[in-house]
Amino acid sequence: MADMSYNVFPNVFPPAAPPPPPPPRDEARMASAGLAGPSPHRHIGSAPEAAHHPRPGQMPPEFSERQLPVPPGPDRRDVESGSYPAVATEHASWELSKTASSLASPSTSPREVKSPDGRAEASSRPVLRLVEPLDHGFRALVQRFDLKWYGSTMGTGIVALILFQLARAHPSAQAPLTHMSYFFFFVNAVLFTAILLMTILRYVLYPRLFIFMMKDPGQSMYWGTVPMGFATLVSMSANVIANGAGAGAAVINLIWGLWWLDAVVSVGTALIVPFLLTTIHPMPSLSGMTAGWLLPVVAPIVASATGATVAAILAPDAALVTIIASYALLGLGLCTGLTIIAVYFLRLSLHKLPPLPHLASVFLPIGALGQAGFSAMQLGAQAVRVFPQTNTLPAAGPALAAYVLYVLGFILALVLWGFALLWVFFAAVTVTSRKYPFGLGWWAFTFPLGTVALSSLTMGLELPSVFFRVVGTLLGIVVMLNWGMVTSMIMFKVATGKKFDVFKAPELTGEHNVRK
Repeated sequence: MADMSYNVFPNVFPPAAPPPPPPPRDEARMASAGLAGPSPHRHIGSAPEAAHHPRPGQMPPEFSERQLPVPPGPDRRDVESGSYPAVATEHASWELSKTASSLASPSTSPREVKSPDGRAEASSRPVLRLVEPLDHGFRALVQRFDLKWYGSTMGTGIVALILFQLARAHPSAQAPLTHMSYFFFFVNAVLFTAILLMTILRYVLYPRLFIFMMKDPGQSMYWGTVPMGFATLVSMSANVIANGAGAGAAVINLIWGLWWLDAVVSVGTALIVPFLLTTIHPMPSLSGMTAGWLLPVVAPIVASATGATVAAILAPDAALVTIIASYALLGLGLCTGLTIIAVYFLRLSLHKLPPLPHLASVFLPIGALGQAGFSAMQLGAQAVRVFPQTNTLPAAGPALAAYVLYVLGFILALVLWGFALLWVFFAAVTVTSRKYPFGLGWWAFTFPLGTVALSSLTMGLELPSVFFRVVGTLLGIVVMLNWGMVTSMIMFKVATGKKFDVFKAPELTGEHNVRK
């Protein structure tokens, strides 16, 4: 039988018209959008193709992601804004979103692009910094030389003060202990001078880092370490003179003037930094709190203890002014510090231990309590010497008023010493139960324990009590061992080329150092 599939009556049934040609492709625009390439423009709606029509969300096997039909003439603004007409599949939309990301202008921070399965992919575009971080050379060290380095001057200074107090508590070893305290005093003076010069150089070369640091709720707290480190130098200077070293009136007045400078900076730190905390520093929740809040308010407590030491070498009238100012400093620092400690205990109760970078801050409440007790005892002892000579509080009798302050100072020191035991226990268990990576934060172990050692040794001398002298001696040994360990670790990191493990400045890579 003949094949009748051809058209037998061509004049009656003309052949079907061929399908219209595909619309012209704008190759230049599609190439700029990353969608150039061969496109077969097959018509899926014909009968032979209908059987193989993909289900919604499926890609036809013969089509690749770069071969999908694209409406002619896409405008760049449409691509960027996401108003580009939808194409056949979900995968094509994903291609367009990636293409739009590549066409967008450079961003100030990495952006997230959602893939079809819901995962986020960060863009690889670099973050544009206001102060570009350096990764080698002396300037890189200057950039990363932040205020945490003053913790080393606090730790070195407290070791010198402990050794000087140990010389009083152990007369049989007075000479070697005194010489050791003078050695650490000299080391601390050199260290503080070097750190101060590096700090000045840092903010002269990179003044914007000062603004970033003040806006950072963590870094700005370290301003309190500056006057505290300086106060240890002033205290040891007064101790050297009080121990019999000859000094003229000019030297004594210089030490007194340096104490006033330290007191003014301490008060400014205790007022300004907490004010910034309550105004411009972001604090999303209580869990973001650390005991670092104590650093600026402990500075006046340290200044008050230093004032009591300086008063011992002053004339009665100058000493009286110093004692009264030191009591005011003690009130400012202690009352504010106790408030922060109460809030910090609430934070620990609700949100448990702080994250590893802030773990050492658990020791900071110990420093506030120990230093306040030491200051109260020292001020009471100086009141006994000065009040009768200056006829202070004559209505009650200068001697009686002085002895009241002396007794109250000892009672306050004993109460605060007991409160510090709680935080010593918390801190010891916290540090020994978790692995804490080495960093400059390890200096937080030294100064707080050193203040409790000073308070214990002073109580042992005033009572007198063998128990408190033994406790103070043991704590002093722990402090010196910790100083040696931290110093050795820092020197090892620097010597082995790992200096950037200790030279870190969060404000350099923080959100404030980003072009808006």
